[in-house]
Amino acid sequence: MKTHDAAAGGSSALCLIVSVTLGFTPNFIVLKRALLCCLNSVMSFIEKSVARLDQLERLEILARELGKSHFRYNAPPKYFGYVGAEFICAVRPILKDRWTPELEQAWKTLFQYVTGIMKDGYLEEERSKRNQTLTSGKERPDKRNTAI
Repeated sequence: MKTHDAAAGGSSALCLIVSVTLGFTPNFIVLKRALLCCLNSVMSFIEKSVARLDQLERLEILARELGKSHFRYNAPPKYFGYVGAEFICAVRPILKDRWTPELEQAWKTLFQYVTGIMKDGYLEEERSKRNQTLTSGKERPDKRNTAI
């Protein structure tokens, strides 16, 4: 099967994030499916975020839960910032003259805000899992060889 250069797809950083995070080889079909799934999730989250701009408590809960799920997917916070940058790069040419420096700054601010909360959720989940592991290890009886 032919491999695909991610840069040719126009969203090279996002392809890289998906492939590295999910452990995929750069096989075109696998990457395409993963990328489409990821993009649909990203767009759904952006839509929900914008809808909750006047309900910051709900937006924070949504972003924190998303950060926690990224821990479970093994998608660390170092990749979160790429999504906002790629979104801006994708939307800017579509809006053409309607794209302004103020609009770009607004999107950057939203992504920084949301990814900051996501990072907190990620770290919270990481601490929780680490504490569960430590606690479950203490609860187990000592497994020494007691055979005579």
